[in-house]
Amino acid sequence: MSVTVIIPAHNEQNALPHCLAALAAQDYRDPVEVVVAANGCVDGTVAVAVDSFRSMPQSWRLRVLEIPTAAKWAALNAADAAASSETLVFLDADIVLAPNAIGDIAEALSTPEPRLVQPRLVVERTASQHPVVRSFVRVWSSLPYVKNQVLGVGCYAVNAPGRGQWGSFPPLGADDTFVRLRFGDDQKAVLATTAMGVSFPSSPRELIRVRARWCRLSRVVRRRESSLPRSERRRWVDAMKFILSRPSLWADGIVFSAIWACAVSVSRLPSRDDHWARADSADIRGGMAPQRGSPPPGSNRQPPDYKSGALPG
Repeated sequence: MSVTVIIPAHNEQNALPHCLAALAAQDYRDPVEVVVAANGCVDGTVAVAVDSFRSMPQSWRLRVLEIPTAAKWAALNAADAAASSETLVFLDADIVLAPNAIGDIAEALSTPEPRLVQPRLVVERTASQHPVVRSFVRVWSSLPYVKNQVLGVGCYAVNAPGRGQWGSFPPLGADDTFVRLRFGDDQKAVLATTAMGVSFPSSPRELIRVRARWCRLSRVVRRRESSLPRSERRRWVDAMKFILSRPSLWADGIVFSAIWACAVSVSRLPSRDDHWARADSADIRGGMAPQRGSPPPGSNRQPPDYKSGALPG
């Protein structure tokens, strides 16, 4: 089965090498097309993407699109139109996939029914993260909806019938929310056999800003929908019930709730910068390109622990 991996990238010269190195290390050897949609870039993103071709498996093909406007939805549409495969993986430039991810995704999508899948989430472990951020992540990564529901946070994939669930990507920032609302619960699955490394900001201030933008963008998508499933409507209530039922999470839960409340409040303020909500202070955006077969450099950054999926205490 051929696969197309679509990577929208806006000024991602630091994060993109880690993402592409993880793709080059995949154990999947059937044809794969990687389409990097560099949009509005004024750094070395395009050069990084082109240079990565040498490390890709022989059966893989790389295409780099240059789009003048910094808009993720436009980048997704351009790359989607250029894709030659029916199996599509939408991947953010700061996501690090486990070596078996593409193979497991392709297998899960080899069905005539519409399917939306994602690898399970694993939080990148970094010593530079503020204790408040680490408290938030400890709670967030343990929530049932984060562990068991397809959120599309950085990576989601569809087969051809699944791609038929929507037309072009609309001019919205939260493409993951838009896409997952096109599928019923029985059409979505988190792949427990593989994983993706997700980066968080290092500072509480940026964490609040990123979460606020995520809340704002997702709220815009939800308002367009005629109805929402229960899992979307009761997420906050279910999260609080889960935390209260586990005394071991109470201390971190206070921090988590405070960050969430601040983010929701900030999200109600006017903003003109809604296209990209990312963690600029994450270590993945502060390093150099890793060598193939080795973890990304940085004395305070470790590769994702794909087994535990949790931050160290």
